Amino acid sequence: MRTSPRRRFSVRLGIADDVDALYEGVPDHLLRPLQQWVYMYAKGAEGEIARIMCLRLRLTVPEQTNAAWHLSQQKGMVLLDAVDALLAFPLELGLKNDSMTVSALTMVLDNAGSAYRVANDEGGLEIRVSPGVSEAVRQTVIDAAAAPSTGSAADHLTTAWRAAYGLHPDPVGAYSEAIKAVECAAHAVIQPNHAKANSAPCWVNSRAPGTSSAPRSPPRPTTRSPRSRR
Repeated sequence: MRTSPRRRFSVRLGIADDVDALYEGVPDHLLRPLQQWVYMYAKGAEGEIARIMCLRLRLTVPEQTNAAWHLSQQKGMVLLDAVDALLAFPLELGLKNDSMTVSALTMVLDNAGSAYRVANDEGGLEIRVSPGVSEAVRQTVIDAAAAPSTGSAADHLTTAWRAAYGLHPDPVGAYSEAIKAVECAAHAVIQPNHAKANSAPCWVNSRAPGTSSAPRSPPRPTTRSPRSRR
C-alpha cells in the first residue's frame, strides 16, 4: 500500500512552512538524478539509442564525445525532451520499456515533486494530474477499446489526452481529437448496424431507410422575366 511521503521534521515542529508545490522544468535538486537516468538508458544497444536520440533532438555531439554522455548532460526542457523521447522509442518498435527502468524514473520524479510523470502507457511524459482523473480516463479508454461499436474512439481519446497533458500541450489538437472520439462513439446510437465507426462525422452517412446515399443536386434558382416598362 502506497502512503504519502512523511512531512519534514521541521514542518512537524512548526518551524518551516509545509509547501507541497510541484516543480516545473528541471529544478536543481532533480537535475543530476534525471541526467543519470538518461545516461543509463541511452547507453544501451552499444550507444546506438543515444546516437538516434541526439539526431532526433538535433544535438550535435562533439568529436571524441560519447553520445550517451552528451545527451545526459542537457538541461531544462531539452533534458525532459530526451526523457520523453527515450520512453517513446521502444513503443515505436513495438516493444515495451523495462519495468525496472520505468520504476526508477517514476521514483525520481515522484520524490522530487516534479510536475511531470510517466504516462500510463509508459510511452512518454505527461503533466501530473489528479490520480482520480487519470484513472477515470484510463478506464474510459479501456471500455471504449472493448466496445466494437465505438470504432476508433479509444485511439482518439488517447491522442486527445496526450495532446492535453503531454510534455508540449496542444489544446487545439486535444479538442479536435476529443470531438472525433465523440463522433465515433455516436455511431453506436445513430448507426447501430455500422460495427466499426471511423472518425468521419456520424451524420454524413445517416439517411432514412430506402433513400439514396448520393447527394441531391441543389435546386435551380427560379428566374423571373423583368416587368415591361410603361
